[in-house]
Amino acid sequence: MLKLDTQIDIGAFWSWWTQELLALLPQSIVASFNYGKGFLIVEPVANAFTLCYQNRTERKVLGEFDDSAEAQARLRASLTQDPMLADAEVLIRLPDALCMHKLLNLPEAVGANLKQVLAYELDRYTPFKADQVYYDALRLGKPLNGQLSVALMVVQKQTLDAIFDQVTGVGLKPAYADCASQPITQLPNKERYNLLPETSQHLKSKRPQMVMFGAMAVTFMLLLTLFLAPLWQAYQGIDKLKLHMHKVEKLALKVEDTKQAIDYLYQATNKLIDKKSHSPVLVEVLNILSKELKNDTWVSQVRFSNGSLELLGESASASELIATLEKTTRFKNTRFISPVTQDRTTGKERFQITTEIIPGVTNATPAQ
Repeated sequence: MLKLDTQIDIGAFWSWWTQELLALLPQSIVASFNYGKGFLIVEPVANAFTLCYQNRTERKVLGEFDDSAEAQARLRASLTQDPMLADAEVLIRLPDALCMHKLLNLPEAVGANLKQVLAYELDRYTPFKADQVYYDALRLGKPLNGQLSVALMVVQKQTLDAIFDQVTGVGLKPAYADCASQPITQLPNKERYNLLPETSQHLKSKRPQMVMFGAMAVTFMLLLTLFLAPLWQAYQGIDKLKLHMHKVEKLALKVEDTKQAIDYLYQATNKLIDKKSHSPVLVEVLNILSKELKNDTWVSQVRFSNGSLELLGESASASELIATLEKTTRFKNTRFISPVTQDRTTGKERFQITTEIIPGVTNATPAQ
């Protein structure tokens, strides 16, 4: 089962991944990456010091040197012959006998101002006061349960000053000082400590490295532009085609809408013409009624609805009226829709008849 709350150290993973990739590259390329990142490690012994060069991939002992003119000339020759040695950072590595270190557990909140806090309480952790020693703190991992574990590294000022003078006397310019039990060469840059005071640190300029990375970045951008420019032009062309297609699509939709509207009007017109051609002309129907009905018949009301004609009036013989209408070619299914009654005043029969009109050819001509 996956643990989604697991914390991943991205920095450690990236460092491991970088080391694995560098192991696959040729030594010449690896050396170019390590150029300017090595250390000239000075280890004091009696009245002399041992000098060695170390970077990420190699460690080379250069020999033992003292303050004699012959040793200084030999040292200058070694540095001149190898540019990597000349550009390396000088590191004074103090033996454990000259250093003091103590493990401390401090509140996590002091992490932001760790060195200032240690300065106020240095006499609690060591036999010295802050003005008697050089000190720094090495963080040991991340805070845990609100506690920060650190290693307090301390060296007496007079001890380190004497070694510093000896090293600078032969022409070297130290940038770092560490303890042999906690070498900073094995630590990431952001976790390194430095026992050398800031006023005495001779750090190498990062300008050459920045220029190199800048040139690499410019080269990468040029190559990226070279590969992406055709793709970008093609992409722009596709966008133009899409825009044109979108306009054509909109025009096609308008044409389709217009066509549907025309079809609808055409169908509606045909329906209207068809309905008109199959519907009787009332004037013609009334003309036929006036010719067929006898003089003893009076129609007081005529209603037309859904192809049927309803007649309301009086006649001397209502039954003969049905026979008269059935004889014509324009009426069928003639019948009474209410009982026939006698009008006492006129003596005639009141009738209410309905008959269906047979559609006939009229003067209207359907549109082609």
